[in-house]
Amino acid sequence: KKPRRASSDNNKGATKKSKQNPPQVLKNMHTIELGSGLGLVSLMTCLLGAQSIATDGDDAVLKHAQVNFARNIHRSDKINNLKAGSESNTTIDLNWLHCITEETPNDSETEIYKSGKVASAVLWWGDTVRAKELRNAVGDINSPPTLVLAADVVYGYDKDSGDRFETFDSLIQSLIDLSGPDTIIVLAYKPRRPSESYFFEKLWNTFEGAALQRNLLHSDFHSADMDIFVLRLRKEDS
Repeated sequence: KKPRRASSDNNKGATKKSKQNPPQVLKNMHTIELGSGLGLVSLMTCLLGAQSIATDGDDAVLKHAQVNFARNIHRSDKINNLKAGSESNTTIDLNWLHCITEETPNDSETEIYKSGKVASAVLWWGDTVRAKELRNAVGDINSPPTLVLAADVVYGYDKDSGDRFETFDSLIQSLIDLSGPDTIIVLAYKPRRPSESYFFEKLWNTFEGAALQRNLLHSDFHSADMDIFVLRLRKEDS
């Protein structure tokens, strides 16, 4: 939908509001995005205060994501040899970008606010060692992410495919590897092929949760052919 136009009497208030710092609803949270592509989801979680890692199996795509971050964020810190956790002797080199937002209250001098931070990293689904390194790359060692985010990562073929089923298995394995007992997974899904039912059959063996009711979504998606699932590990698996 197009943004609602403010009346002339409210223009000043609308302008001031547009320059306010985004609400830090994810402050101090650790998020990991799967299949991030150009990283829009991770960019938004960063602006909302989270420490976010965007992951994808395509290094070339992640380079574009990093450019996308840099064009929308103002400051970078290179963190070398970041310890990846007590179970691993390897290190991860993450190029963190701090999310900087600006506000100009009452037409005075611009104030600068630092919110979250974002980085990108290659993760092939099913790579347990790499997933565990990334899950401990932010925050305390052995502290899993608060949120694991995945949008449009489940898609099948017209015909059943062993390769596609293997990909589904690998995706579920990465969800398991990244999750702790309190980790919440948010999975946005658009149904396309009957073979995708295989993924959900395997998913419900290990995770519990439900799709959000449509009235909880933005009005643009009330009638959309899509679901947003909120999941967590079953207690016996966490």
